[in-house]
Amino acid sequence: MGSHVVLLLTLLHVLPLLALAAAPSVPAWLSMFNPDFDAAGQHSFANLGMSGNLTQLIEAHATFGMQGMLSIQGSGVWKATPSGHKNQNETGLLDGWEQSLSSALIAAEPHLRSGALAGIFLGDERCCSGIPFTNVTAVADAVKSFLNRTAPNALVYINECSTPFDECQKANPSIACWGPTVPASIDAISLDIYHHAGCDNYANCSDPGSEVETARAFVNAHVVPRMLPHQRLFIVPGTFGDWNESRSGPIASQQGGVVAKLNAYWEWAQSDPLIAGINCWHWTTIPGLYKRNPGIIPFYYGVDAMPKVVARLNEIGAIIREEAAAAAAIGSTLATASAQLAPKASSPWIDTSEGIHLFSLWGRGADGPQHGWGKAGRSRCEYVWGCDTPAALQAWRKQDASTVVSHYIPYARSWPDTASFAPLVCQK
Repeated sequence: MGSHVVLLLTLLHVLPLLALAAAPSVPAWLSMFNPDFDAAGQHSFANLGMSGNLTQLIEAHATFGMQGMLSIQGSGVWKATPSGHKNQNETGLLDGWEQSLSSALIAAEPHLRSGALAGIFLGDERCCSGIPFTNVTAVADAVKSFLNRTAPNALVYINECSTPFDECQKANPSIACWGPTVPASIDAISLDIYHHAGCDNYANCSDPGSEVETARAFVNAHVVPRMLPHQRLFIVPGTFGDWNESRSGPIASQQGGVVAKLNAYWEWAQSDPLIAGINCWHWTTIPGLYKRNPGIIPFYYGVDAMPKVVARLNEIGAIIREEAAAAAAIGSTLATASAQLAPKASSPWIDTSEGIHLFSLWGRGADGPQHGWGKAGRSRCEYVWGCDTPAALQAWRKQDASTVVSHYIPYARSWPDTASFAPLVCQK
């Protein structure tokens, strides 16, 4: 048997062992929201750290293997007003912002190149703070231009509140409205939409258990339609506790509700291939930040005061790491196979409509592309032999838009053991 055939057969035997790939049903990252970074406390579950302190992120990578997301919110770029300020003329970009941004990016460059940093975080609630959308776009474009020249795989990420996306000027004239699209220079976006005790801003917002329903409905209605094909979502669970025990009970009893909320977000993340990460808020219990008074929003306790929440995050983080390792193994195997099997220009069998086509398919317990492979709601790689790629892909995508062609390996129709692959013909 020829060496190419042996390699292909080996690939077909190896792939099922690596079947539960990370994309698209398991997010790539789990983190606590900037600037609440504590590597020693979070590394047991988080594989991403968010901070404006570059040294802190590099030390976390060296000590715990955590990638970093460097925030430029405090890097001399943005001029924002306090919440509720009415004069947008006082918001925007600081004088000399280009040089300040350049200095921050140049310092981060070697770590972006090495992968110690996964990307750049533009900031939290920029339009919600009154900064014009044109300014947000200008900064995002400048960051992306730098990354395209130095670290093209690094991400540009931003978080917003919901108001700039939905009739924002009617709701609050001090808030800048988001534009018709997410700028192409932004790779990932999230919105923080929280439910909490005592809330009366909108329907059901005092029920923490339904927070994910509100967030998902809003994001799908107002953010996803603005996104471009390359862009992804982070989701932001409100992992906080109320200081008011007469209203919400002791923090020990509140943990169950936070875990239930986290589970709902986890289910959302596994069911939506647009979701690249889960970014929880918040970690640290800070008495000086949210003082104990009757009118304060109940954001007093953080995850550091809730061991049951940490335990659940540890479980989710282990799954994310496991899936990432499997995806890396698949990627390495495919890269090797592709390099050895790619046909030369002089090859007699360069028919690119034939070959091993690797699809990332969902397991949802139905037929065809939704066949119940593996664990429910989790993806696996499936290989299809001898298909006409466009027709097969179109047929699958009609049934399941999450189907993705992840790789293509050509084969020779003249290989002697072609019949061995008969069970893997296309389902049309």
